[in-house]
Amino acid sequence: MSFGASTSVAAANAGVASSSLASLNAGFDSGTAFRAVAFPPRNEPFAFRQALEGVYQTQLRRPAISTFVDIEGTIVWTQEYLRYRLSGCLHAPSVQNVLAEIDGAAAPAECGSNAPFPPRNEPFDFRSSSLEAKYRDGLRRPATSSYVDIEGDIVWTTEYLRYRVSGCTHAEAQQFVLGQVTGAPPAPACAPTPTPTPAPTPSPAPTPAPGVPLVPNTPNPADGTVGVTTRPTLSWHSTGATSYDVRLSTSSPPASAATTFEFFYTPATLARGTRYFWQVVATNGAGSSTGPIWSFVTEGSAGDR
Repeated sequence: MSFGASTSVAAANAGVASSSLASLNAGFDSGTAFRAVAFPPRNEPFAFRQALEGVYQTQLRRPAISTFVDIEGTIVWTQEYLRYRLSGCLHAPSVQNVLAEIDGAAAPAECGSNAPFPPRNEPFDFRSSSLEAKYRDGLRRPATSSYVDIEGDIVWTTEYLRYRVSGCTHAEAQQFVLGQVTGAPPAPACAPTPTPTPAPTPSPAPTPAPGVPLVPNTPNPADGTVGVTTRPTLSWHSTGATSYDVRLSTSSPPASAATTFEFFYTPATLARGTRYFWQVVATNGAGSSTGPIWSFVTEGSAGDR
């Protein structure tokens, strides 16, 4: 069954198979996946997204931005994209499946596995590039306004769904996420951890000492990338960490920039046409693992504004 872009929340919810299970990867730590519970009915993420709108407007005092995807569309299709990803589908096939559904095709089958939540740059690419273009150019929807920018939209919607598939109620998940938006740390999962199902790793990573986190790997942007936006979201893969020390500067080795509990970090606006070096140190109670030094060059020419 397809959830057409103009379908109501109730109709979209009716098409969600009760047996569709998602995996939880606590804190978006990549590499540990297990089945928990089904995705929530669509009216509940929709209510969360409306609450998020209010927080961005009244507490964060964000200005309105223009987008072609309305709140209902971003909830329906983000959840559908994640349903494919958590069943083991890769990014590109998941995007293709969702766009086909928007065009009216029957929902393709899931990929039959159990995978962790994807790194956040991939849902962001789906939301900012594929879905936005589909609504603008394919469906020819008029622009609408939102106080939640596209990055906040995909990050916090995904975080809400992460809590829900761990067993959290709507009220719990909404409370946790809105707390994180205003500075609180991530909350633990709401369901007991079942025996994990091994998930394939995209590439081998250095093996750390017993008990310490996995050495940070798979950087985004990739090492040596040229033309990176001056407001990038840096992300990486690791497991077992309780916090990350992010180091970022124009010299190598880079200086410490921030400590985060997530596996992504968005710095303040960077200089144009400049090479930056960055490194991540993953830490837990057993010790720390230091990743390699990566670099990228920002877009434009030095001195441009």
